[in-house]
Amino acid sequence: MSILSFKYNPGSGPITSICVFPAEFGHEKEKILGKNNFFRGLLDTRADGTDISPNVVEKLKLNPIGKGELGGVTGAKDVNVYAFRIGFVMGRTAVSSGVETRIEGPQEILRGHEFENHRTDFDVLIGRDILCKGHFSMSYDGNCLFAW
Repeated sequence: MSILSFKYNPGSGPITSICVFPAEFGHEKEKILGKNNFFRGLLDTRADGTDISPNVVEKLKLNPIGKGELGGVTGAKDVNVYAFRIGFVMGRTAVSSGVETRIEGPQEILRGHEFENHRTDFDVLIGRDILCKGHFSMSYDGNCLFAW
């Protein structure tokens, strides 16, 4: 079992470091880690699925696999859908060649919508498609825990 535990600002929600990989990368994803793979992700219990911003699409040079309807508080519209994988940043360790980052998370390919983040503080929405695979807890004192 993996456990991600962190402090968050109750005013903005639980935001943590997320790694995003193109769908074609599987278990060898450790070989392609670069600064373009790291993003801030909001753990969002209101989101059905995990979605990504145009910033993620641009940095990873992802190609759409189709279109889908994305609904939100401002209504619904057709947007691009992408295939990708994610990993949670579980820790970083200094090594002789730089910094080693430990990534853990679901292995399956996700199909997520492109959402307009309107300059918010995050580029990935982690939805119930991920959160319901484990135990998710957050409290008003700023503690968050996700175990899977």
